Amino acid sequence: MFGPDTRSTKSTLFAENEGEDRRIRVVETSRDLSELESFWKEATRTSESPFSSWDWNQAWWEHLSSSEGRPLFLVCENSSSHPECVFPFVETEGKLDLAGADWCDFQDAIVTGECELHRGIEALFAWIHRRGLELSLTKLSQRGKLLPALERSEVVFDQFLFDFQLHGPCPWMKIRGDGMQEITSHFSKSTRKGLRRRIRQLREEHDAQLRVLERLEAPFLEEASRIHRERHEESVFRDPAFVGFLRKIDQSDEVGLISFALESKEKDLIAFEIGFERSGRFFSWLGGYAPSFADYRPGTSLQTLVMEALAARGTRCYDFLCGGEKYKFHFAEEEYQVRTAKVVQKNPIQAAVIGMQRTERTIRPFVKQALQKAGLYRTSYRIDREI
Repeated sequence: MFGPDTRSTKSTLFAENEGEDRRIRVVETSRDLSELESFWKEATRTSESPFSSWDWNQAWWEHLSSSEGRPLFLVCENSSSHPECVFPFVETEGKLDLAGADWCDFQDAIVTGECELHRGIEALFAWIHRRGLELSLTKLSQRGKLLPALERSEVVFDQFLFDFQLHGPCPWMKIRGDGMQEITSHFSKSTRKGLRRRIRQLREEHDAQLRVLERLEAPFLEEASRIHRERHEESVFRDPAFVGFLRKIDQSDEVGLISFALESKEKDLIAFEIGFERSGRFFSWLGGYAPSFADYRPGTSLQTLVMEALAARGTRCYDFLCGGEKYKFHFAEEEYQVRTAKVVQKNPIQAAVIGMQRTERTIRPFVKQALQKAGLYRTSYRIDREI
């Protein structure tokens, strides 16, 4: 975690010789992107997030970027033209968001240190100011580097307006011990009892067994895709590009993709979970279960068995990723937040809209009505979506 901000309280962003010792290089092609591989891998070598890894982002660029907008990776370079910081953005209608927001739970800047990030942010703000752009970052983690730095920047860059809002919680739990009893020891008595009963039923009635897949197998992927599409009208598996992306990151040891299949004696897929295992932490990313087994609540049964399997592998944290589903809090002990960040150039209209966004929901309609009567509010001015 980065330490406190030690810079002066006012920005030198618009000094006379701004940007002469630091420049922004725009990466818009896969060939230019490949030149960043060495820096990127070194910068994320100790990162626990799979979504910041080089292989994830390179696969996103190749398979999924066209669905989100125009890839616009901004590289802050020093006077020797060496990268210091990369902002993996995608641009849509003058707004910059972090790449892959439709497919991952959070993203971050790619940077080696605190000083480099602060210099990168200053160069970034000068760059977007000159072009009249704004930042509309939908998924920033409290455990990352960019969100805390932007929150500190609010008192430094007074040429901009900042708005931070909650996107969702990320519950997580420590995996204690190796056996089921130790792992579930902090669950409520009723939760433990229900899990034991359902797992026992699955084993007795269907001879259910957990299988760990270090690499995706074609039959597993096909059946997992079918189950997910059957249960979700907007399943990611309906997009052929996503399947190509999944196969691509499956080839990477860096991303840490790992899958779990709960199968019956007849090898029917009861439930599945696809996630990432990195730096002793497991991220639960994508899962589902066959509707015919719904009475067993196989999703939570599978997760409990996965925790037991992870403990045997030496993994000690189970991260449910972003979402406030009730079942997660039956298991989780702690949480961190994913937040949105809006950064826009200061003007009276944007100041009024942000003020409205920060008011309590109970009085927000009255503020909106007053702004409309004054001619200061239109739908196109909105800078945040409802969470």
